[in-house]
Amino acid sequence: MDKAGWRVIEDKEWYRHYASSRFPYIYESKFATGEASISLADLEARWGGWDEGERVQFAQAFSDKPVLSGEDERILDFLMKQDGEMVSSSIATAVAKLPDRKRVAGFLTDSLKAFPKTRGNFLCALARLAAPETTPDLLSVYMECSRKVGKGVRDYDSLSDLLYCSAALYRTTKEQKYLDLVNSHLQHPDDQLRSTAENAARWAAPPRPANR
Repeated sequence: MDKAGWRVIEDKEWYRHYASSRFPYIYESKFATGEASISLADLEARWGGWDEGERVQFAQAFSDKPVLSGEDERILDFLMKQDGEMVSSSIATAVAKLPDRKRVAGFLTDSLKAFPKTRGNFLCALARLAAPETTPDLLSVYMECSRKVGKGVRDYDSLSDLLYCSAALYRTTKEQKYLDLVNSHLQHPDDQLRSTAENAARWAAPPRPANR
């Protein structure tokens, strides 16, 4: 990654913030770069002393690890057992990499129902998981969002969830209509919606295999 012209704005234990002439906010996880590491024993010892913000910051950074070791899987197992919408949302896409697909599907669909205001990450994780048994829960979200969008009221959250849900449904069912819905927004005049559609299209594509 070319970091020429990047300025360090904030340097924390788990992550770093940069700014450049083009982008005022660039986030980099130190777990992604290999600069940070932690054992489950150390995390368990420190977790109780952290406030919610510190827990979320850790979870967000940890979830960016490109490859999970056995110890990393045990850390995710610990995080899955913690209460809190933001921690669950932060680790969602990393959880989708775990080998116990049945447990992962249960965690993600339960979270989808429990935390309707932060469904985006769970929907992206379900797209990565591509588990057929999650289809009924995805269809429920799809129908709900379709009704809200169909009313003609400008509801960005519902349309965003609809696009990510369509990506997940395409991955689980391979029905072209869901991918068509995502693609139909790739030229949307609204920059935010177009960017969301582009991101949803990436989640609709099969993930690249990772070396363990």
